[in-house]
Amino acid sequence: MEQEVSGIVLSVSEYREKDALITILTDRDMKIRFVARGVQTITSKNAGALLVGTQSFFVLQMKEHRDLHMLKQARVQQYRRHIGESLLKQALSLFYCELFLKCENVEHGYELLVRALDDLEKKEDNYTCACVLINLLCMSQGIAPWVDSCVSCGRIDQIATLSLKQGGFLCKQCMDHLHERAWSKKQLQRFRYLCHANIDQIDLLRKYTQYDFQDLAWIYSFFQEYSGISINSYAFVKQVATMNAS
Repeated sequence: MEQEVSGIVLSVSEYREKDALITILTDRDMKIRFVARGVQTITSKNAGALLVGTQSFFVLQMKEHRDLHMLKQARVQQYRRHIGESLLKQALSLFYCELFLKCENVEHGYELLVRALDDLEKKEDNYTCACVLINLLCMSQGIAPWVDSCVSCGRIDQIATLSLKQGGFLCKQCMDHLHERAWSKKQLQRFRYLCHANIDQIDLLRKYTQYDFQDLAWIYSFFQEYSGISINSYAFVKQVATMNAS
């Protein structure tokens, strides 16, 4: 059965000599895998629509009772040329797609990924959206940092630090007992705002503050620690961030 779907390419891997195995996230929040024949040749008409992070239309030959289908045709739905012009944007695009590839049960995942890629395309500040996105994925997996009180004793005053090991904020007494390092009040406020922001509030968040790679590293550490998932493309983001800083 032939079917046209809209989706975003999450991964591309070699499959036989000139073919590729593609995984997409569709606009119905389904992940579909299919084989793209001949896509690794220079004459392929579909190659441009099958790059990781590309939002495209796909005509698929769907095989009943199979989870691996066949591509008939692909064409780009949404061009985001500015992402291709920046190494950091490219790295974050790959990072986003791998996050969605490895995370399951993300409600409105397709819309969330589209919004994140649109922000990456249009904005110069790239880390703020990235931080919010990772926290939203943490929330979808039930592993978001606890930032409304002390995660250890529950008190809401004298919050003094953020603890990866404990999973959220600690008050001064619990911080001292657990030998954690103190954070400044501003650091704690910034992290709490991040953890309460949704995808619609990113521009409002930017009016208060902008986030950087260190903030990204912190929220990603929560994702990695409590999901048990490692995102290989994070190393590329870190490398680019280090290059930019130097």
